[in-house]
Amino acid sequence: MNDRPLVSIITPAYNAGKYIHETINSVLSQTYSAWEHIIVDDGSSDNTEAVVKKFEDDRIILISQCNSGMGAARNKAISASKGVYLTFIDADDCWLPNKLNEQVQLLENSDIGLTFSGGYYFDLIERPITIPKIDDLGHNLTSSLVLKNIISIPSVMLRTNLLRKIGGFDSDPSLGIVADYELWIRICQLNVRIVSTPELNLFKYRIHEGQSTYEDKLLNTTLSVVRMLDKLKKEKLISENQFVAGCCSHFRMLLDQELLRTKDQDLEMVFSALESYTFVKRKITIIHTLSRLNRRLAHFLSWRLLKVSSAYDS
Repeated sequence: MNDRPLVSIITPAYNAGKYIHETINSVLSQTYSAWEHIIVDDGSSDNTEAVVKKFEDDRIILISQCNSGMGAARNKAISASKGVYLTFIDADDCWLPNKLNEQVQLLENSDIGLTFSGGYYFDLIERPITIPKIDDLGHNLTSSLVLKNIISIPSVMLRTNLLRKIGGFDSDPSLGIVADYELWIRICQLNVRIVSTPELNLFKYRIHEGQSTYEDKLLNTTLSVVRMLDKLKKEKLISENQFVAGCCSHFRMLLDQELLRTKDQDLEMVFSALESYTFVKRKITIIHTLSRLNRRLAHFLSWRLLKVSSAYDS
């Protein structure tokens, strides 16, 4: 058992008392036993710490800190980790029992730097999360990854030295829930081999409404993605063309969801998103992209976006 590589499992926890016992139980149920589970309580005001302390297993390590955000909590855990491999599970998600074993086997006898799998969304029912088959170098994946985040954080396992090489997660709170997305794009710049396993469903990603309304979450996520892409462009990690393509893709997904969700085509939330970021100055590109969605809305979208962008230009 001692010759098996240690896996460090990272969990940031903030007011996670309701679900974290399920998360920990899914770790304890793993068929692969050479792991350490580092849980960082990020200044919780509920019973998170008490729930974690009920588990009497030396492999579970609890670290407490003042509230500093998810990125800082993950980085603290990474700094304390001793494993050859790193993997992540948030305090309301779960793994299938073969998660660690499958991914350790994949990384052990190969030059793969990062692997990720399929999984399930779950609330009242389980729905599969489908991912494309990928086996490629990071530089070749950047252009497709900026269009959509296909990597769910509980699905990932990677080599610890890679994450330390790029400095861990960006702890800027403005990135919010897209800090992991930003990390995947930065890892691509190392040009390591990245492999997906869509044939393996290894995690369960909980869907619940405890954090925000659907509309707020959709809007805030899109705006966070645009800020993140802008940051990467300024750091010259993605090109101008990749930035424009990524922003258009995420605004399009936002509009698609609104058109599906509403019967009266009330797009005020979408326009609010567009008005909230100076990306609307790229009016011709945005109008061209959005007009493909619904020709009846094309002239109205154009008028509204031109009006908004002129306000920024003035």
